[in-house]
Amino acid sequence: MPLSNRSLRRGWLGLLFCAAATSAPAQVLINEIHYRPANESVAEEFIELWNFGSEPVSLDGWQINAGVRFAFSKITLPPDSGLVVAANVARFAELHPGVKNVTGNWQGQLANNGETIRLIDATGATADKVRYATEGDWARRVRGPMHGGHRGWIWRAAHGGGGHSLELMQPSLSNNHAQNWHTSVAGRGTPGRANSSKLANLPPMILDVIHSPAVPRSTDPVTVTARVIDESLAGVSIQLFYRLDGEANFWELPMARSGSEQFAATISPQANGQVVEFYVSATDGQGAARAWPSAPNNCPRLLYQVDDQTVAPGRPVQRIILTKLERDELAEIGRRPWHNTSDAQMSGTFVNTESGRTRVHYNIGVRLRGSTSRAAAHKSRRVNFPNDRPWRAHTAVNLNAVHPHAQELGSALFRLAGLPAPRARAVRVFENNERLGGASQFAHYAELDPLNSEYIRWQFPNDNSGNLYKGGGYADLKFLGDEPTPYAEKYFYAKKTNAWQNDYSDLTEFLRALGKADESALADRMDVDAWMRHLAVHDLLGNEETSLVTGDKGDYALYAGTADRRSVLIPYDLDAVLGTQGGTQSPLWRATANPALAQLMSRPAVAVRYWFHLEDLAQTVFSAEQLEPVIDRLVGDYLPRTEVDRLKSFAAKRSEFVLSQIPRELTVATGLAKRDGFFFSDSAMVTLSGQAPATTAVAVEVNGQTADWFAPKARWQTKVTLRRGLNRLLVLALDADGNEVARQHADVWHGDAPTRSLGQRLTRSTRWTAARPLLVVKPLVVPADITLTVDPGATVCFGPEGRLLVEGRLLAEGDEQRRIQFLRAPGTAGPWGGVGFSDSAYDNRIAHVDFHHTGSYALAVTNSVVTLDHVQWHGTRTNLIWFQDASLTVRDSVFPDLSHSEHVRGIGIRDGGELVFERNRFGTTSGYNDILDVSGGKRPGPILQMYDNDFFGGSDDGLDLDGMDAHIEGNTFHSFHKRNSSSSISAAIATGRHGEQASNITVVQNIFYDNDHHILLKQGGRLEASNNTFYGGMFGAIAFDEPLRELEMPRGARLIGNIFFGNKADLIHLKPLWLEQKWVWLHVFDSMIRKSHDWFGERNLAADPMFADAPLDVRLLPG
Repeated sequence: MPLSNRSLRRGWLGLLFCAAATSAPAQVLINEIHYRPANESVAEEFIELWNFGSEPVSLDGWQINAGVRFAFSKITLPPDSGLVVAANVARFAELHPGVKNVTGNWQGQLANNGETIRLIDATGATADKVRYATEGDWARRVRGPMHGGHRGWIWRAAHGGGGHSLELMQPSLSNNHAQNWHTSVAGRGTPGRANSSKLANLPPMILDVIHSPAVPRSTDPVTVTARVIDESLAGVSIQLFYRLDGEANFWELPMARSGSEQFAATISPQANGQVVEFYVSATDGQGAARAWPSAPNNCPRLLYQVDDQTVAPGRPVQRIILTKLERDELAEIGRRPWHNTSDAQMSGTFVNTESGRTRVHYNIGVRLRGSTSRAAAHKSRRVNFPNDRPWRAHTAVNLNAVHPHAQELGSALFRLAGLPAPRARAVRVFENNERLGGASQFAHYAELDPLNSEYIRWQFPNDNSGNLYKGGGYADLKFLGDEPTPYAEKYFYAKKTNAWQNDYSDLTEFLRALGKADESALADRMDVDAWMRHLAVHDLLGNEETSLVTGDKGDYALYAGTADRRSVLIPYDLDAVLGTQGGTQSPLWRATANPALAQLMSRPAVAVRYWFHLEDLAQTVFSAEQLEPVIDRLVGDYLPRTEVDRLKSFAAKRSEFVLSQIPRELTVATGLAKRDGFFFSDSAMVTLSGQAPATTAVAVEVNGQTADWFAPKARWQTKVTLRRGLNRLLVLALDADGNEVARQHADVWHGDAPTRSLGQRLTRSTRWTAARPLLVVKPLVVPADITLTVDPGATVCFGPEGRLLVEGRLLAEGDEQRRIQFLRAPGTAGPWGGVGFSDSAYDNRIAHVDFHHTGSYALAVTNSVVTLDHVQWHGTRTNLIWFQDASLTVRDSVFPDLSHSEHVRGIGIRDGGELVFERNRFGTTSGYNDILDVSGGKRPGPILQMYDNDFFGGSDDGLDLDGMDAHIEGNTFHSFHKRNSSSSISAAIATGRHGEQASNITVVQNIFYDNDHHILLKQGGRLEASNNTFYGGMFGAIAFDEPLRELEMPRGARLIGNIFFGNKADLIHLKPLWLEQKWVWLHVFDSMIRKSHDWFGERNLAADPMFADAPLDVRLLPG
């Protein structure tokens, strides 16, 4: 907002704007930083800028763009004057009413553990930049509080929570160094006036101290270098002080200048294993002195250790160097009981060697870590780095001694599964030249990310300001109320970020939603799918840790961002995975021993995702094809072959076990006896139960009635009331959107078998009801002008000689839950005679009907009109439909597999009628038989129409069209391969002649794959094919002749917009002479096809169409 409106008092405003602004070199500096008020109120934060130049500076267009964000308006800063930029101008005015030079109301807040503040000018160039911190040179090394009988070392800074500010001491020297900053004398700092810590003569700043070589041998002298900055280096005296570990006094060496600001001194070679402590002191010409590092006399300063051993190539080497006194104290802590231990940290040096580079970090903190693992012989360590000098962006790492290879793999597998997890890698750890880790660690440790803000910044770079909670031994996901106090108790939810804020609202809102059945509220508080994937990873890892994910509490973390406030589950403690404990058959669903997770996972829509992720992960990330290379790459370099093989074996067996536990089929159990293919129930009430496909199903319906559902077992159960007769109970498994994923039927007979026959001829229109089963023992005629109506759910039984002969009209229309049953009479054997239609011009309809155990040609249609809808045949392997001069429409019906028979055979279409097959499923057949063998429909009259049917193969042809014109669209044909002794070839579609009539077929948008030939065009046939996919023809896609038979050649083919790929040949048995003499014409346009003949056409291409997953998915991928 404009400064003149709110931020400046009138008098100082006039002073600012009356001065003439200049574009002088950078002279406006960050002079004071108040980042952590005593009461933790971010509204009381401020940054003070000061113009140390001799000319006024216009701040118009300037910004603070790191740390916080603030854009300056038309402000001019006079020489030797300051401007306070306040987080909240109104609050600042309350606390500092006398300060007039104020602007502000910035966006964001200053970090409590340090960060970079950057000031840029109107051109975008950096005018000043300061990275402040709370440790190292920005703090004092002091003894910590007593903990378990030990105190250890900590960093303390009054500006880091004590309510003081940071003040620049000497503005003529760089403000980029902590040694030029000091804590304000007074609380709340000195905004608007001279800094209380300002000095005209600053003690020399000692920077960049390092010893070399980092790991000297006993023959190596060690050179210590330092960079020294002062107002004037003339007269500055630099001294190196060192002593051998255990000595009381330091030796002194003068440091000689080795560069403009560089000074060096050399320590003579020392004995192998010797620890050397040293520090640097500088005094200027006016007597101002500084020693670095600044520490109490009993606190180790800078350390190095002599080591003559040669470390073989391998994993990164992490060296910890401690004085004997401090290492003895650490060992003493290690001897305490794990439940009464201490987190007191020792002070030492850390030397990292990897990738040909060695890094040295001084003044680190080292302590023991872990809980029960502290009782083990090999202890885990926590290494803390001063936050002004992080190591590889880390201010801390954990060095874990428990099954490091399992932790490294566990972390990687979580991340390969697309889930967050702290990074882990195996390293070699030396402490005072002693290699840590025994045989059970394979002499390695796991270097892990601690749960802190640095991990969050790496894991969630775009949303890293939220709250991270580590769940302790009492953190069972139970809602404990709205107040933060119970959550902050020890062993509950330890805040690992923003700990200074007593704000647990994101956690309480999440736990409240988790404890309720309000799924809409829960969706805003957790990514349920990610949680289920997380639990699935634990189960595939075989995690045996006592933790939340195995039904207990603790050993997990939660993160809620500020942009995405949903609580993310983060794994912690992955040392008990991959068979390091437990076996390959640990049960699934262990997390449900936790009440909160049990309630969550009892919801079908949640459980199905757990099942899904188990299967998905077992078949991808945890499959041998993907996991074994990961094991080799990550841990194969340091593990013995036996352990690598054990890991692979465990993972394979665990995945196999997990997959075996996933219900995949829809099953139906009745507990009833079965005869003649049916269950029999004396009671009108029957209990059905079973399992459903666990990875997709969330509900089961039986005849439209929702069954009880038990998600952890994917089991269902319900009671159904039966009608007398045969009840075909439809069992549907449904997904979360209500779509069918599987179906089964249970055929249950209830009541006595019928004994009274219905006679042999109807004399009037009749309705057969579902009240009781009916019996037909002889052929029963439905005469002309008489209608037989069969009600939904009716059962009609036929004796061996029984059949229906329809000359009038048949209306047998059931529905999905009340299908009509036509079957042989109970207790009889052999087929019955089926249904015949003769000269019936009425609209005969057969819908939702099951034909059981019919004889050959269960449906015979002569000069009649019949519509079939949702019809199925059971218990038959012989011919199903025969027709002559009929109008026949068949939709949504299922044709079973047959043996040496044809599903449909016929000739001729009734005048004014149709021959339509739509959305049907055709099973296979065998021998020299086709699926449909039809003849005799020619344009302009009615022709065969095939829409959206699925053909599952056969041993001859799919459609054998002799003298039959056809429109074939949207169908799928596959698995047609010759398995007979004839001289003909096999094709999904074959043309031929019927008398003098040839076949002219239109083939549009069909998918052909895995056939001997997709189309056989012969005997004067014509083909119009557009937008089809011809894939994987074993011999050829389109054949124009049969080589073993003397046949008339076809007339020609027009191919437009088709895809030919993966066929042995795209066009086969087409003689070039036929095209040259124009006996056969061939037009090819806009297709993906290999050039094999001299056809007429253009815009064709021979290329890979890039199918998504042929042949199952022939969608085209981008590109």
